[in-house]
Amino acid sequence: MFNTDDIDLVYKNFIENNIECLSGPQYFDFTAQGFGKSKAFYFKDPDGIILEMMQNGRPVNGAAGTEECCKR
Repeated sequence: MFNTDDIDLVYKNFIENNIECLSGPQYFDFTAQGFGKSKAFYFKDPDGIILEMMQNGRPVNGAAGTEECCKR
């Protein structure tokens, strides 16, 4: 799994660079299970291995502003 502060931008860049994405960014709310909110999508690396890109509802590596990604 890879983390980002701007999943929509990463997704756009992947599409523009012909990286195979299995879906667009999807919203997940697991607060009831104690895990919080996030957005994620799956993509394939050059060898066809499926990987996950995720943006947490809390800051990644201390970055500011990521809380906005997951407000609904």
